[in-house]
Amino acid sequence: MLQVKDYILKPVVQGDLDWLLNLRKETMTEHLLNSGMSIEEAEFKKRTLYNFEDTQIIIQNDNQIGMIKVKKEKEFYELIQIQISPKYQGKGIGKCVIEDLITEARQKGLPIYLSVLKTNTAKSLYEALGFEVYDEDDNSIKMKRV
Repeated sequence: MLQVKDYILKPVVQGDLDWLLNLRKETMTEHLLNSGMSIEEAEFKKRTLYNFEDTQIIIQNDNQIGMIKVKKEKEFYELIQIQISPKYQGKGIGKCVIEDLITEARQKGLPIYLSVLKTNTAKSLYEALGFEVYDEDDNSIKMKRV
């Protein structure tokens, strides 16, 4: 039986762009609409290409099931995006990937920062993983874990 921990992270390549755009549409359209934000193709592409080099594809059982984008600085990590294909959501995969990131950051003594849309239910996952709100704007909540 496949375990949640049985995943690998593969560095992104340019050929992954279409798949990443579709993943973003699948996972973010509802949240963006609920926030009154744009779902134009150009916006999806702009956000997908933002810090593209920091993107890794989450693979489980030879299937691309999601992505994580983390900017790793000397003083902190920034979890820019994590998206799990709807077909694989609710199985603990995203939680496991974030827990592994937390472990890595903790070993280096670094905090992790993230921003989540107020309409995104992932906020409760982040809170359960020890992230705390430190700021917000009209659409997003900024969180950190030290």
